[in-house]
Amino acid sequence: MSNLNQTMETLYVEGVITAKTLLHHGGDNKTGIVVPFRKTDVLVGGEVIKVPFISGNAYRGLLRRYALKGFFASLGYQIKSPHLFYILSGGALTAVDGKDSGTLNLEIRRQIRKYFMPFNIFGGALGNQLLSGKISVDMAWPICREMNEILPLQGQLSYWDLLTEHFETRRKETEVPKDIEANMGKKGKEPTIQMKVQFECLIPGTQLYHKFALMDMSDVEKSFFAYVMELYKSRAILGGKSATGMGQVEVNYPSLNWTSELYLKWLDENKPGILNLLEMLDRVKPLKADQTPLFEKVGDKPIEPDLSDCADGDVED
Repeated sequence: MSNLNQTMETLYVEGVITAKTLLHHGGDNKTGIVVPFRKTDVLVGGEVIKVPFISGNAYRGLLRRYALKGFFASLGYQIKSPHLFYILSGGALTAVDGKDSGTLNLEIRRQIRKYFMPFNIFGGALGNQLLSGKISVDMAWPICREMNEILPLQGQLSYWDLLTEHFETRRKETEVPKDIEANMGKKGKEPTIQMKVQFECLIPGTQLYHKFALMDMSDVEKSFFAYVMELYKSRAILGGKSATGMGQVEVNYPSLNWTSELYLKWLDENKPGILNLLEMLDRVKPLKADQTPLFEKVGDKPIEPDLSDCADGDVED
C-alpha cells in the first residue's frame, strides 16, 4: 500500500484543550522572580490588549517528538549517526560539496515523502534541502470574553479571571556536615540555596480554542495524524513545569473521526522500504582531508533517540 497517487485533501481540525492542572507557558520577559504567562497584543473593540496564548510552535514540537517516538519504536530502529539524530528535532542544513551546491536530490525527496512519514508530515532539513511539512498548528487561545469577537466559541469570563500566580520554593533543610564544610574554603563561598520563584498560570478548568490545518493529505497521512494524536492523548501535556505536575490537559477535536488503523497497516506493509531509507540516511560519510568534522566521534554504540520523556511541554519545534 502506498500513500502516493491518492486523492489529496486539505481540511481543518478544530477543538478544545482543557487544563486539568495549572498551565504555564513562559513569557518572553521576566520580572525578578516572576515568570509571566506568554501574551501577545490583540486588537479588540478598537483597543489593543495583551492576551495569553499557547504557542503553536511549542505544541508542534511536542507532537513531532511523539510522532518520532512512535515511528522508531514501531520499527525497532536505533539511530546510529548524529546526521539522522538531528532530524528528530527538525534536522539541520549542512554544507555540501561544490559540485552538488545548489542542486536537489529529487529521488531522496521522493523516498522521504513516500517512506519517512514523520518527516513528510512535519517537514525538516536534510543536507542542503528543506522539506515543507503538511501540518499547520495554530496558537491556542483561552475562551474568554475578550476573544469573543475573534473565536468561534464564546466565553463569559475575562482572561484575568483565568490567570493565577503559583510559587515554588527551595529551602535549606539541613546544615552542611562538618567534614564537607571543611573542604568548602571560606564560609562566604557557600552557595545560596533558598529560592522563591513565581509563575503566572491558567487555572485548572480553563478551556482553549485550537485548530490544525492538514494540507494535501492522503488517507494514510490522515491516519498517521490520528496515530500521533492517539499517542498524545495517552499522556497529554502542554506548557512548562510538567515535571512538577503542571500542564496536564485533555484535548477534544470532534471532527477528528478517523483512526490509526490504515497507517499501522501501511507501516507493516512498507517496513522493508522504510528501513532501507533509514539505513541510507543514517550512514556517516567519511570526511575528506580538508574537511572539519561537524560531530565528535563518540564510539560505535548506536545512538538511541531519547524520546521516552515527552514531558517538557515548552519544547519549541
